[in-house]
Amino acid sequence: MPAMTRYERPGGGTSTSTERMVYFSPEIDGPRPPEARAEWSIYADLVARVKPEARERIGLPSAAEIREEIALAAPNYDGIQHLKKRGDVFQWGGAWLCEDGQCPTPDGRGRLIPIELPELRKPEGHFYATTRRGKQFNSMIYSDTDPFNGADRYDVLIHPEDAAALQLQEGDALVAYNRYGTFHGRVKPADVKQGNIELHWPEGNVLIPKGVYEPVMRESRNTTPRSSWKKRIRSMP
Repeated sequence: MPAMTRYERPGGGTSTSTERMVYFSPEIDGPRPPEARAEWSIYADLVARVKPEARERIGLPSAAEIREEIALAAPNYDGIQHLKKRGDVFQWGGAWLCEDGQCPTPDGRGRLIPIELPELRKPEGHFYATTRRGKQFNSMIYSDTDPFNGADRYDVLIHPEDAAALQLQEGDALVAYNRYGTFHGRVKPADVKQGNIELHWPEGNVLIPKGVYEPVMRESRNTTPRSSWKKRIRSMP
């Protein structure tokens, strides 16, 4: 069942920017796929089917009423219930957070979290590999070719000097491997950091160990794995 875009949903929707600005996106008139529904409507129907006896307690009757509930459940978002028309916006937390050095902690002071830095040394001939690029969340693409750089899903992006040192030419078959798995791909010289290779997601996941999380993330039950691991590569005939 397809979900509507933010501009198609009845009652409009909201988005929050990195500056904590909460913007209202009104519903825009136009044709709708008959089977498309608002995301919240799909979830409400799913929960009602899984637990029909709680149907009346599930809520989610309309977008406006959802925003009313958000304001109650998340005090920082008090104000979202007033967003109703194009141009409506507010900044959660106000213009300043922790003004005058007062933090939302029992004693009003901030907390520093020590971070264990990763081991960056690697043997000669090894590479770091990543599935992320630039400011993108990851290098996931939805087709066979990446419109950003023209790379194929199984291309291995490598610095031209690293490729030359290994006597590799663009399009050469190669294998990137470590103790976790093996990736078969082809050489794609690109503007990446020397000593690193870049793979697309999820194809490159075969080289990333499962069940390994940052110590701090593990404490918060976050399941985001490290995206960079040592690997070796070799050419294929």
